[in-house]
Amino acid sequence: MMTLRSFICRWREELCDYYGEDFGSEDSLIWDREFGDTMVWVIVDNGLGRCDGKPVDCFDPIPDDIKKKIKKAGKWRRDKLRHKWSYKNPMNRVHGYLVMTEVTNKLHPKRTFAIDAVCSSFYSKAKGIGSDLIDFAKMFSEEMGAYDLVLEVANEYSGVAIESDSDEEESDEEESDEESDSEDSWDEMDLEEEDVWYPDEGVMDTITEEFWKKCMRLDHRGNPVYNLDREYLSDLLDQYFKCEKHSDYEDGELWSGTEKREIQDLDDPKEGEYGGYWYREGKKSQKRLMKFYEMHGFKEDSSVHTDWCCFSNVPYPTMRFTLKEMPQGQTQEMRDNPPKGARDWGGKDWKPGSFVIYKGEIPEGCEKHPWNHREEDIVNRGLVEGKDYTVWKNNRISKFCIGM
Repeated sequence: MMTLRSFICRWREELCDYYGEDFGSEDSLIWDREFGDTMVWVIVDNGLGRCDGKPVDCFDPIPDDIKKKIKKAGKWRRDKLRHKWSYKNPMNRVHGYLVMTEVTNKLHPKRTFAIDAVCSSFYSKAKGIGSDLIDFAKMFSEEMGAYDLVLEVANEYSGVAIESDSDEEESDEEESDEESDSEDSWDEMDLEEEDVWYPDEGVMDTITEEFWKKCMRLDHRGNPVYNLDREYLSDLLDQYFKCEKHSDYEDGELWSGTEKREIQDLDDPKEGEYGGYWYREGKKSQKRLMKFYEMHGFKEDSSVHTDWCCFSNVPYPTMRFTLKEMPQGQTQEMRDNPPKGARDWGGKDWKPGSFVIYKGEIPEGCEKHPWNHREEDIVNRGLVEGKDYTVWKNNRISKFCIGM
């Protein structure tokens, strides 16, 4: 696992030779000098030297069924298959990629990361790549002190009801303005930091095209289907290379976020709202993908779309993995807006499995031990009831109070 820039730095010469594009030089700084809110990670076959007694340049892990096709094919078809599978194309060393963005904002100030894209390459026979990427996303988010990891389940149906000509026109105008600003910023960076490598238009097109093709799948008729929009992927890569930040962390100013989205009638949402007709069609189309995320502990949570202000207005199904579990009897609202006098989450002496208990819930005699723990944490530590910890019931839920 490495960042995209690290991959380019490692395989710069091979990428330059194969594509004839500028992937940097010996004198330029290619690897990550700084980071923005968006990160791109890749799982790479980083084989070096010799493999099975052959130089690595001569060794191509092409599956046997593809080798048979190559033998039978004409030159044009052979070249195309080798481009997709052979390590002579250095991009084929990338067996999967993960794009993550920090989406913490003023309306949801608890640190949160979003998975913007996760892809195991169609042109790889390696198993478990998707699971490895999800596990890495959890690990990275936890190491960064995030409370939650969220994602949208993209599909071709959910956004149908909110598309309109007027929206497209406004979007075009905004994009043209953004493009001119973007070009100016690139010029400034080129002037100020000549030693730092940034991808030019040709390289960006190459990376976007290769990454987009990796997410291709075949439907039940054998037709190619792409879960990611090419332009969407291009924007994410652009944000990563430019180290864009939504928030001004140095001044402690958080990104304002998008906007809250109220559902007028929860029992009968409009067709363009979360839970409406187009949402249901999109969810139905991605049933298998959602089961995959559920296997990894994600659960659907509509409040991520309506209240967390970190995604667009397209009602894609939103899912959430909680890194810091809420205690029994506490709600997300209690965690996001703790009452006066409550201890801060992750504060002094905080440990995995611990969580804050509010003073109003602490029974008489336990006020000197304001930490509530899970039963397994206490049992595993060999503590003695009555001596080291106290048990009481509140709303029929057993609570365990111990001294830290």
